[in-house]
Amino acid sequence: MRRPWFSYYVDDFELDDKVAVLTNQEEGAYHRLLRFQWRHGQVPTTPKQLAGIIKETPRTAHRIWESLSECFPNGVNPRLEKERVKAQEISEKRAASAKQMHSKCTANAEQVQEVCTDPCVSQVTSHKPQTHKPQTKEETALVLVGDSKAIPEDQLSTAVAEWVGTSFTWDTGVEAAMRVAFSYWVARTGRDASRTLFTPERKTHLRARLREAPKGNIAAATSPLLYAVDGCMSSDFHVENGHTSLEQIFRNRSRLEGFAERIGAYRAGKLHPLLAEANHG
Repeated sequence: MRRPWFSYYVDDFELDDKVAVLTNQEEGAYHRLLRFQWRHGQVPTTPKQLAGIIKETPRTAHRIWESLSECFPNGVNPRLEKERVKAQEISEKRAASAKQMHSKCTANAEQVQEVCTDPCVSQVTSHKPQTHKPQTKEETALVLVGDSKAIPEDQLSTAVAEWVGTSFTWDTGVEAAMRVAFSYWVARTGRDASRTLFTPERKTHLRARLREAPKGNIAAATSPLLYAVDGCMSSDFHVENGHTSLEQIFRNRSRLEGFAERIGAYRAGKLHPLLAEANHG
């Protein structure tokens, strides 16, 4: 499947010796041809066909092509073709990863399986909660709130299971939900849980997004945050360009909802699988 965009390296373009000698008219034609190649695989080389693409007469197109043909040997720009191959490889890897995640989800309970059909949900939900439960609400609060680091991925489902259904006050529930969302972001983005700190700045963003939700069901308030992480990680553009920071995802409510809307289960109003599994585990 062809992507609707491609990476454009401004510095490489501006510093290229071939570009330096192009006129404004030739540079405009060059960009039209790049876009045509991205959509169709290669550009034609006859003046009549080129004229229709670059919006010039055949005579002018012939003159322009004399300057640009070196950039499109056999009708293909090598750098753009390299980007296309790279994009295809990434897409295939993501498809394989999504298939693997889906297979893990189908092994869960029937209700969790229904939520997990979206290929973008995280594999961290596949860990079955352990049977141990904290003795008191205070113990659970200590596990989730009292640490500046993320909960390790292999312990996240267990920690969430200990949290879901516990009768916290709203404010304490928000603090616990913040660490759940932070830990999920760390696991989903592949960061090192032992070195990624739950800083005051990160807490501020998460606290603000949670407090925008109606008071009542803290799990329901947390669910959009987890879906927002999934949505960001489903975007090739954000992943490839390193735009996956917590601050970027949770900067404001519109960004959170924009990312979450990429996930079908969120649009269907379903509780995030990590929370649903804990709720039914």
